[in-house]
Amino acid sequence: MRRAGMAGAGAGMVSIAGCGGQNDDGTTTQGTTGSSDGSGGSGVADDSFANYVTANPTNWQFNHFNFTQPFSHPMQTDMLQRWVISTNEFSDYAVSIDEFDGQNERAVLSVRDGLTWHNGDPGDPVTGEDLMAWFVCHAAVNSTVAGLYNANDIEVTGDRQIELPLDGSVNESIFRQSLNNFWLNVPYHRYGEYVERFMDATSDEERNSVRTDLRSASFDEPFGNGPFKFVSRSSNRLRMELYEHHPDADQINFDYWDVIRASTDTASVVLGMAPEGDIDMVRNFTPPQSVLSQAKQNDGILTNQIPALWGQALPFNCGHEDFGNIRVRQAIAELIDRDLVSRNYGEFGVPVQAPSGLVGNINGQNEQTDRWTRWVTDEGEEQLHRYQNPERGRRLLREEGYTKQGGKWMRPDGTQLSMPIKVPSGYTDWHPIYQTISSLLTDEGIDSEVKMIDSTSYYPNHYLEGNYVTAATGWTLGRDNPWYTFGQWFRPLADKVYKMNFKPTEVEVPPVGEPDGELQSVDVLQLFQNVRNASEENLQEAITEFAWVANQFIPMLPILEINDTAWMTSDDWNWEPAKDDAAWQAKWPQWWFPRMGLMNGKSN
Repeated sequence: MRRAGMAGAGAGMVSIAGCGGQNDDGTTTQGTTGSSDGSGGSGVADDSFANYVTANPTNWQFNHFNFTQPFSHPMQTDMLQRWVISTNEFSDYAVSIDEFDGQNERAVLSVRDGLTWHNGDPGDPVTGEDLMAWFVCHAAVNSTVAGLYNANDIEVTGDRQIELPLDGSVNESIFRQSLNNFWLNVPYHRYGEYVERFMDATSDEERNSVRTDLRSASFDEPFGNGPFKFVSRSSNRLRMELYEHHPDADQINFDYWDVIRASTDTASVVLGMAPEGDIDMVRNFTPPQSVLSQAKQNDGILTNQIPALWGQALPFNCGHEDFGNIRVRQAIAELIDRDLVSRNYGEFGVPVQAPSGLVGNINGQNEQTDRWTRWVTDEGEEQLHRYQNPERGRRLLREEGYTKQGGKWMRPDGTQLSMPIKVPSGYTDWHPIYQTISSLLTDEGIDSEVKMIDSTSYYPNHYLEGNYVTAATGWTLGRDNPWYTFGQWFRPLADKVYKMNFKPTEVEVPPVGEPDGELQSVDVLQLFQNVRNASEENLQEAITEFAWVANQFIPMLPILEINDTAWMTSDDWNWEPAKDDAAWQAKWPQWWFPRMGLMNGKSN
């Protein structure tokens, strides 16, 4: 999703990807930065690095499991690990995997030595109890990662260590990927109440109650363990200062990190960043070509492209009287020209070739690629349906009792088939995607309109409540193993699948290789088990089986896959690695480089 967001937010993270209108950390401010005389207080040209947001910081609360305006900054808390996408290399960071035995169903993990909370000078050590709380709370909210372990049997085995019992055998690469894009941001002293209640729960009703309370809790006071510590906030700025007790604080030569509220017109923000702007960074913005061309002429602006490992999708409300029908969803998929939609999105996106949750449709040069086929067998790749046949779509509608009269598709009850699409208003670079879809369907005779929803309420009040007919979101979680996409689409939450309103036991698809064949029930939970438990040698076969189900059931239709563009100023800041260095390919360089000593303020 747009924000590891919601994958991120949905997974208890700050975000996974960001687009025009808002940044992933949920922040905002506008005003002066640096020392009062305009020069860096520590001998650098600018003593405050500032990232961009559009929301009012005074409206934020600090429980990131609550999707109502949460705030948890990536420089205020530490990520569990670092993953370089281009090389598939993992580095331990806030947490290390000391032992992993997938077949014997156990893993041992430790918190980084010297990591402390921002509640003193120095604060309390981050402990094994805090790490236990992280895993328990993610189980409480039913994050995809929680499907890999038994939360109730976690043991704190040392001051900084836990033993994590796996829920059956687990593929090691899946486990490693499960820790990506997460921060160590669940202090026991803040979340202990929910941890203990969940551990003591003896029924689904009690566990659901914990989930509800954790999702709705609002924390007034910030917390963290990262290199920058919260100082203050106003309606236009949240300020953090360097936390000298962080293990990597000596890599950083500036004193403040500001989160600045600025215009919702992200294009004007990025073009104004240098040489005199207050903003130094927009984590991710996909610009129109005109903006990109202007930015390239500004020597003080630096851009870099990173594989998004996601793209935009059209989720269906599978409880809807029309779109709860698999054949109607398939018909809509046939009628949408993904190639046209991608062209209208811009140069940073390409169409998904075979909608099935397989990432790898785009390369770093914004060109179509078939890297997605590495996840499935050759036969499985050929069998996946491409959804490029509008005539099949029309036939499917007729077979389900819909008729076309006077250029309009009519439902069996005589009313026109209608498909409104809810879209977050602030995600401006998404808008051409869904406007194109709406236009295509309107031309076909289906009543379709884009309904803009305020961005702050879109996910908590609409998408995550299943309050839509069709909607806008991302189609995977910013990880490339399909197990995570399948998790976003099919993993059950209580008695229904998260977001799309169908039960796992209701999934029916035609036989493999026969898109028009008779529907048959499939065991989704067993498919999850097969992928999770597979050895590396058998993983492709297990994914092939699940990919067919995703391809046919399509609870959401993947439209395109994108590259992300990071924006930084370089007039006052040094960014050391060459642009082709693999260091740029870990999300996100703006968060990692200061910690690694690869970004610092230039001398005054």
